[in-house]
Amino acid sequence: MIHKVQRYDLKRKKVLELYEKYYLGDLSLKNVMFGYKEQDIARMLENIVFIKLKRDNYQIHIGKLGDLEIDFIAEKSNEKIYIKVSYLLQSGSTIKREYRALEKIKDNYPK
Repeated sequence: MIHKVQRYDLKRKKVLELYEKYYLGDLSLKNVMFGYKEQDIARMLENIVFIKLKRDNYQIHIGKLGDLEIDFIAEKSNEKIYIKVSYLLQSGSTIKREYRALEKIKDNYPK
């Protein structure tokens, strides 16, 4: 029902023991328990992406690169992808913030 996802430090190349995130296996449980709130759409989208990655059998981590975060590092076989999830990209500053972490990753895996 609830999935814990650990953070992975891209610089030090290790899983961190703190600051993991939790995702629901079924978002309807959240809506039943706490009701639907429009301001939760961004978090719900992130949860939906998590569920899709999980169903596609990816090993999933949250990426940390200095003080920046990559929503998901998804790996299976020899495949790795970096994913940022954003509901709205309304301003230049939001776009810059969302893409900055991905631009700092120096490998050639899809982002």
